Amino acid sequence: MTEDRMGEKRKYTQTDSAEGSKKTRPTLFAENKETVPGIIKRVHLKDFMVHADFTWEPGYNVNFVVGGNGSGKSSVLQGIVIGLMAEAKHTKRYKLLSDFIRRGANKAVIKVSILNTGDNPYNFEKYGPLITFCRTLNKSGNTMQLLDHKNLVVSTSVKAAREEGKRILQHFD
Repeated sequence: MTEDRMGEKRKYTQTDSAEGSKKTRPTLFAENKETVPGIIKRVHLKDFMVHADFTWEPGYNVNFVVGGNGSGKSSVLQGIVIGLMAEAKHTKRYKLLSDFIRRGANKAVIKVSILNTGDNPYNFEKYGPLITFCRTLNKSGNTMQLLDHKNLVVSTSVKAAREEGKRILQHFD
């Protein structure tokens, strides 16, 4: 294992062949990527801004969101922010959550799932290895729920979900 210029630990893999062993390009070292609590595992956007039905499972280390103008790059990031219970004003895009609903749709659904594993999970008995923040935006308001790893609702009221969600996010901060 070596350190690069930024102090990141990197591991080189050796490949054995008839000609001898050769070094392959370095990869970021991770003991077990499934044990890092609080990282985003999945984002699902339904009728949110330009996305009719979009699911993204980010890679473990570095992710780039690329695409042409108007393709929805910023929408993904705003979906994460709104999905993790922020208000419209925090996106600096719209004043009302209902403005994020895709044109022609009646509601938008945002689900952001985070890992709840490793040495310090949040209330593992209640949520299991995955916590999903689920937010539904309607023209008349919005709902907020927290789901366990089986997609079962854990928090039923908006107030309870907001308070519990805040505790979860602070736990992983």
